[in-house]
Amino acid sequence: MRLRVEILAALVFGALAWPAAAQECGGDFEAWKQGVAAEAKAAGVGAVGLDALEAATIDQKVLARDRDPEEAAAAAEGAPEGEATPQNAS
Repeated sequence: MRLRVEILAALVFGALAWPAAAQECGGDFEAWKQGVAAEAKAAGVGAVGLDALEAATIDQKVLARDRDPEEAAAAAEGAPEGEATPQNAS
């Protein structure tokens, strides 16, 4: 299982490294996965990597935090939500 996660991570990060061919974010996750799978297959990714991508699911909690403006601001500052920073310390 750990190998599948590593392969999936490599596949996703590899897709992001191809700026001209990378899939757009923010749309339908299944459509995004299909686009990444097509790019991966064309790049020579084997069945194990493609199977790992097919099995990938989106975590709604992570997605909600990603779309939360307060979370985004905290991430941009490098601090987890609720952590004291110079901007919010009193």
